[in-house]
Amino acid sequence: MAKAWEVAGIEESTSLGESAKLIITTKFREAFSFSEVVTTSEDIEVVHDMRVSLRRLWAAMTSFAHYFEDSKKFIKLSKHTRKLARKLGAVRDLDVLIEILQKQSQELVYNPSALFAIDYIVSHCYTERIQHRAKLFKYLEKLVQRSFETKFLEFFETIEITNNSSKKERKIFLNSLENFYEHDAKGSAESEALHQLRIAAKKLRYSLEFFEVCFQQPLTEQLKSLRQLQELLGDLHDCDVMVSLLKSYRPNKKIKLEIDLEIDLGLKELITYFKNKRANFLELFQNLWLQEFEVNFYNQLKPLLHSQINDV
Repeated sequence: MAKAWEVAGIEESTSLGESAKLIITTKFREAFSFSEVVTTSEDIEVVHDMRVSLRRLWAAMTSFAHYFEDSKKFIKLSKHTRKLARKLGAVRDLDVLIEILQKQSQELVYNPSALFAIDYIVSHCYTERIQHRAKLFKYLEKLVQRSFETKFLEFFETIEITNNSSKKERKIFLNSLENFYEHDAKGSAESEALHQLRIAAKKLRYSLEFFEVCFQQPLTEQLKSLRQLQELLGDLHDCDVMVSLLKSYRPNKKIKLEIDLEIDLGLKELITYFKNKRANFLELFQNLWLQEFEVNFYNQLKPLLHSQINDV
């Protein structure tokens, strides 16, 4: 994955509102630096890089929205940014599915039924990927025709930040921490609960990264722990997605053809395989939560975030 761009121009005297503008414009430039390569390269990592940059951009626009929320133009720019992120996500999700299946095929080399089912699904994923790439390219071309990059940067570089948001400023980073703990799913094995915690963890991670930039306050250990948690939640989510996908490919009617019997057998074996992997990841997640996040993580971060914002 490409290295994230550093946000230049933020000093100790820079207001939080001006820092927000610099973060947003930097993340935007970073994301759109990949746009041409996305449409000309078959490298799946380029799509991933642009998507990650757009996620951080969207997180920044959401976190600092109170500075711009009175502007209809901000709402319109946000809408286009989010739509582009979704189209990138549709391609990236298929890349991940294909990558997971192909990786598992190496572990299941002695299971011909499972391998047969994997080849069957991967071929369908490639077909879908072509369709979603075409939609992504069409939308990128539409943004070029509408001069989206120019309009976006002009808006954020010229808008004046007012000083009527001090109360909201004090809550920006604390809110992301509180929201994360509202989704505490340590005692749950439910897919949706864990998925919501994963989303909250992403938002918290981006928020803490913005905090580091705005206040030059390193949060190295906290971000390291959060990345570890995100990775486990991501592994859990991948297993849930795979089980759901595999079930969707199972025949809905009485099986008669030999090839259908082979595919169905392979799908059953793959479903069992991913359910077992999920159980292992769930145990690792629950142990990590109890060790790192049950009390320590919150107690370390809250006073730090609170003290910095009090100085805004």
